[in-house]
Amino acid sequence: MQFYPIEHHSWVAIDIHHNLGEQATLLTHKIRLTHKAASTNKAASAYKTGSMYCRQLLKKLQQALNLTGELMDANFPYHFITADGYTWYVSFSHSRQHAAVLISPYKKKDINIKDSAISHHVASRFFSPHEYQWLNQKPAVNQAVLRNLLWRLKECSIKTHQNADKQLIKELKHDVLDEWGEEVINQLIGAHEINAKDKAKDKPIQCVQTDAKIVGNFSSKPCSFIIVNR
Repeated sequence: MQFYPIEHHSWVAIDIHHNLGEQATLLTHKIRLTHKAASTNKAASAYKTGSMYCRQLLKKLQQALNLTGELMDANFPYHFITADGYTWYVSFSHSRQHAAVLISPYKKKDINIKDSAISHHVASRFFSPHEYQWLNQKPAVNQAVLRNLLWRLKECSIKTHQNADKQLIKELKHDVLDEWGEEVINQLIGAHEINAKDKAKDKPIQCVQTDAKIVGNFSSKPCSFIIVNR
């Protein structure tokens, strides 16, 4: 489990599933016993398990930062209020092996972690022609990482705009290259291509501040985030 301070008083926590404690393990086992057979139920089980992991991780982040307050998750945006009346807004993401939590004083924010590959087929369906052409111009050895990066940024961008994912699939063609410009994307890519493993500890996150947003990408984890700080 690792905690990362982000600009403008925000924090990110990332962990792999089995490090989230005995309570998480017991609840995971209960979910597996309850949801059997059909693939739909398996997907629901995986989602509930990942959601539970994120809530456990949030509690650990709150403990580390000495922040009290019960998560209010009946409606978006998720948030909790400390004893002194300070509101922290919360974003969750989980993938096959990872869970991630972002807390921030800003309502519009999102984090996305994805440790499964985005295939050429998926990119051709959901990426804009501009993005797909840009990807194909990159060295083949880097394209898998870049597809995953663009996908994470797309999900973050959509959710910061909508605070829900009702139209997530429909809107994945949103062009993040057009939104920020290739220069910003190239700076985020630098976290993968420039920061060698021996440098990752010194600069684990590559952040770019635009006029109204902080866009971040982790150098050694499949995780990106956006915070609208206005």
